[in-house]
Amino acid sequence: MDVRKFLPNANMLIYSQFIKITNINQLFKDQNYMFIMYRSKINFGHWTVLIKRKNILEFFDPYGCMIDSELSWIPKDLRKRFGQSKKLLTRLLIDSPFKIHYSQFKFQGPDSMTCGRWCLLRCILRDLNENQFHALINKARKSFGKNKSNDQLAVFLTRA
Repeated sequence: MDVRKFLPNANMLIYSQFIKITNINQLFKDQNYMFIMYRSKINFGHWTVLIKRKNILEFFDPYGCMIDSELSWIPKDLRKRFGQSKKLLTRLLIDSPFKIHYSQFKFQGPDSMTCGRWCLLRCILRDLNENQFHALINKARKSFGKNKSNDQLAVFLTRA
């Protein structure tokens, strides 16, 4: 799935690029969201997204994880190799003037590769707060079918 088919001007960042960022506002020059990839292999990783709304920054991880907890899933040697040894995003957020929210809701299943799709859906519906987004997805999930997973819903909603 290509995010740019849905959001042609999407901002995307590999986690190691945070080393060049000194102020969180640098991420939001032309959009109010930023896709962030935590790399776990050369061309593979986990997508999350950071959304800016007024005085709030929302960190969205489809697994419902805390900010930078994704780093703990990656072996230490690979974190170092990929420039992900330090919690750079955490530092930027602590130093920012924004209120920090994170979505504690789990959308993605453990054995699926739908993180990019969930982040895309979150960006498309970024005007909703995390509770409103969760409620909307639950409602859509009930309409979609009892035997279908959240991830099947994400694939269905992001088909090009």
